[in-house]
Amino acid sequence: MPTIFGLGASVPLPRNADDWLGLGSGIVRAVAAVRLDRDRHLLSAEMTGVFILWAAIFSISATLVVAPGSEPDADLVLTTLLWLVPVIMIIPGTFASLWGPKYLSPGLVGLLFMSEIVAGAVSATLLSGEPFGWREFTDVC
Repeated sequence: MPTIFGLGASVPLPRNADDWLGLGSGIVRAVAAVRLDRDRHLLSAEMTGVFILWAAIFSISATLVVAPGSEPDADLVLTTLLWLVPVIMIIPGTFASLWGPKYLSPGLVGLLFMSEIVAGAVSATLLSGEPFGWREFTDVC
């Protein structure tokens, strides 16, 4: 973490909205892992549907709060419905990420999901041409 938050120059506290959102997403993910463990009796298809429903509700609410008055008109929505195809392709991954944790402990689920961060940091570095050496590698892992 020191590399991400300024090479250890100060206490690694969130400094901007991105950092706070990252911290919040980690907390929400931890709560979700515990809830998945508690609700293992539910069908994964039901949980996927509810997940997508609440994601839509929160996304629309966030849009209305952050950028009020920027809602698209109906014609624009109808002409861009083709963009829903990639959204529909997310459903199998969402289903798998809600099915698997029902059979694992919340701690293991957290560790497995955190591997996404390492893969994202490494691939973003390689694709952007940023320097990536031992210091960054040990910091990410």
